[in-house]
Amino acid sequence: GALVATVTVADPDTTYVAADLELQGDEADQFVLADGPGGIELRLAPGVSLDFEAGAQPVVTVALASGGLAADLFTPTVTDVAEGGPLEVVFTTLTPYSTQNRPQDGGAGASVSADGKTITLAGNLWQRAALGAEYEITQDTRLVVEFRSVGPVPEIIGVGVDSDENPFDTATGRFFELGGSQGPLGQSFVNLRGSASLETLEDGFIRATIDMSSRAGQAISSLIFLSDDDNIANGLGASEFRNVVLLEQDAGAGSAPVIVGGGVSDRAVDERSPVEIDLAFFDADGDPLRYEFTVTDAEGADVTATFGLALSGPALTGQLSPETAPGVYTVTVTAFDRPEGDPETQSKTDVFQLTVLDVNDAPIATDPSFEPLFGELGQEIAPIDIDLFTGAFSDPDGDPLTYTVEGLPAGLSLNRLLKNTGLDAVLRT
Repeated sequence: GALVATVTVADPDTTYVAADLELQGDEADQFVLADGPGGIELRLAPGVSLDFEAGAQPVVTVALASGGLAADLFTPTVTDVAEGGPLEVVFTTLTPYSTQNRPQDGGAGASVSADGKTITLAGNLWQRAALGAEYEITQDTRLVVEFRSVGPVPEIIGVGVDSDENPFDTATGRFFELGGSQGPLGQSFVNLRGSASLETLEDGFIRATIDMSSRAGQAISSLIFLSDDDNIANGLGASEFRNVVLLEQDAGAGSAPVIVGGGVSDRAVDERSPVEIDLAFFDADGDPLRYEFTVTDAEGADVTATFGLALSGPALTGQLSPETAPGVYTVTVTAFDRPEGDPETQSKTDVFQLTVLDVNDAPIATDPSFEPLFGELGQEIAPIDIDLFTGAFSDPDGDPLTYTVEGLPAGLSLNRLLKNTGLDAVLRT
């Protein structure tokens, strides 16, 4: 359980361990004593958590098991922490985690996206990311994280919690292996490769929903992200982590879907191009989600039917229709946690802007039949108006076209004339 206090026994002649002490009092069963790296630790018993809002807190007496010396009465101070979530992780503060973090092995290092929601670890890196607030893990806590490898697959891709700097200590930490080329590590590492906890998204990222109940009662202030890869000869890989959220999953609570990672970000695409957008919803109750979406133009008109997008699971995919003009469109997506018509349905809506960019398309040439032109060697011929041929060309964007001529025989040249002559250009001998 969570660390409550460090116990010090003042005796110059003896060094004490947890087994030399005992807990007394009516509420002693809510605590345990353990030997830790800094001495004897008073911790909450497994599955026990304290409530800040409750006001009164349990009282316990710590005494020598042999008796004979004064005991110490102790009441824990409880800090108000985030409860129930969701707590979205923004990568504002990163620190190296233990000696496992080895930037000296090569790679581009750790970097964070402009919005702070994606971290890239390129090399042999373990990084601790501050949460910005304490979060108390319960039996219902789930950690949601989306990840992928970039380039060579790192040996271990993972995430975890740890109150010290020893990743292999099961008492202080628990790590989850999400992917990688190396076999499972065991000890404090839980192998989730290929498990039902992982869901592959349309853009190649994998969404992991991790059961954190094994750390119930532990209050955490950071998460550790790792892209362990010391196989330098094979090329160092990189891992990306995004949309990291801590939340509570309670099947009986009937909570509404939540938006992860701040929702779908605004984006721009070329006209008539393919589009693939993963939706940023998660249901804490584990209910399957259904989706609806609409697209409106700058004037607010509904253009969903002609836009070219459709739902494919938790994603919007398709190819923008030729009828979709360049401009800024508003996409509204709603996730529902019950079948249509169910009165207990709860929903969540995400809105983002999709800008369709104007692409300069090449002119189009038809293949009309032109009458052949004849002339004798040395004979002067009348000017040939280039406008006779312009009807064979058009521009999809409606842009004005200019013309040139190549491959003329000797003695024939292109002369450009003023507009008021009625001729843009003529061929002359």
